Amino acid sequence: MSSNQQQLPIKPSLFTFVVGFVVFVIVPALVTAIAPIAVTHFERQGEVVAVRTSRNLLFVIPYKRAEIQRVTEVNERLQSGRVSETRSSTDGRKKKTRSEDEAFLVILGSNGKTEVPVSPVNLRKTVDQAKGFLADPKATRLRLITVANWKFSVVAGGIASLLTLLFVVGWVLQTLKFIWMQMRPQVEQRPVLPPGAA
Repeated sequence: MSSNQQQLPIKPSLFTFVVGFVVFVIVPALVTAIAPIAVTHFERQGEVVAVRTSRNLLFVIPYKRAEIQRVTEVNERLQSGRVSETRSSTDGRKKKTRSEDEAFLVILGSNGKTEVPVSPVNLRKTVDQAKGFLADPKATRLRLITVANWKFSVVAGGIASLLTLLFVVGWVLQTLKFIWMQMRPQVEQRPVLPPGAA
């Protein structure tokens, strides 16, 4: 088999990889960034409470982090969805649409504040857990995993992250196969001559 024939299957791979990377990695990353999953760590050392929080892409990749020292207070912020009007192109009627509500766990400390996205459904429970930790001097650690929106963060984000995982696994397998094909000793194939041929 000639070297040109070996390279033929690899020629479209770069274009395929770029398109696949955009569709199966960049787009899912944007989806999970819009409605992220956040991990928040409360830690008490003596009488001082510190907080480390991160917002994650694709569930596990931190892309935004914050640290609050000497936490003094936790609170909440609820932002109601906005109502917008659009006019139908068919009958001209106005249609009202309302965006999703947003909620945040607000953590204040000596060096400023940070806001952690929380689903409005879980806001009260999350705030109570954080306040309960601050009020309990015997509590040393608390880990909170919160989602900004169950529909987008978990359902849409989960499907998008699964596509990313399949894409990565597929390309890893293809790369390993390519390496194995290159390392495999080449066997020269000779034409089979008919019996009696010189």
